[in-house]
Amino acid sequence: MSDQIQRFMFDHTNVRGEIVTLAGAYHEVLDRHAYPPAVNELLGELLAAVALLTDTVKLDGTLSIEVRGRGVLSLLMAESNPGGELRAIARIAEDAALPSEHASFRELVGEGQIVITLDPREGHRYQGIVALDQETLGGCLEAYFSQSEQLPTRLWLAADEKRAG
Repeated sequence: MSDQIQRFMFDHTNVRGEIVTLAGAYHEVLDRHAYPPAVNELLGELLAAVALLTDTVKLDGTLSIEVRGRGVLSLLMAESNPGGELRAIARIAEDAALPSEHASFRELVGEGQIVITLDPREGHRYQGIVALDQETLGGCLEAYFSQSEQLPTRLWLAADEKRAG
């Protein structure tokens, strides 16, 4: 199983992008925890987002994304360290019933916020906060880039039992 990031750009346009495929790092996370399938898939999407953002900003440091919600999941966190290693955890709310296999992002996290933290080895730490007001994790991150960075962005995040990207 391998993890890959592939950059691309279209000549004579302002369009560029990256394709992230995680298999090894994704399974390392899944093998450490016994989360329900819907949680595994959301963790995979979050891992892919962290890998993508870390590579995009070329950060020499730590980048983390925390999803803090009031739904079934009270916390989702994924992080990349300066060595390029990825890790992620999920915390299911104590009073919550386990989610169905096909639970949506909104059903899993409910209301809350996403905190994006860039912590470079040198320089100042940066945190951005965005509301959980979209239907998908990708949609929330797109809103962050639109509002905070004024950068039109599209993210397609997906995960299954084999890989995330």
